[in-house]
Amino acid sequence: MFERFLNLGIDLTKGHALAAALAYHTSNRPLFGFAKRHRVTNPKMQTELNIALGHHVCEQNEKGVQLCLWAGADPHAPALSLRFWRGSTEEDDETDEPDYGSAPVYQACLSGKADISQAAAPRS
Repeated sequence: MFERFLNLGIDLTKGHALAAALAYHTSNRPLFGFAKRHRVTNPKMQTELNIALGHHVCEQNEKGVQLCLWAGADPHAPALSLRFWRGSTEEDDETDEPDYGSAPVYQACLSGKADISQAAAPRS
């Protein structure tokens, strides 16, 4: 279904709709796979994955953190917080990259939760 929307020209990243769906619905694994497949060709999808990762770290949701990392989210990239973001779809056109927020790995360290900190840290 997501492929059909994309083929019709619908921007799933507008208003951070993709980030919100990834952040609030970890049971939708096909959506994580969709974002993983398209993050290289569409940089906005990479940004959405990073935002969702930051949300899962703040919520201390290890399943969400693992899914975002599997899909290719960057734990070191600064991302805005969905919890405090109150923008509109028109604001997305003005800026391509969010210029505020902290990296999910930094948020994990601040939370003091070892399990989330380890989950958000890249595996080598």
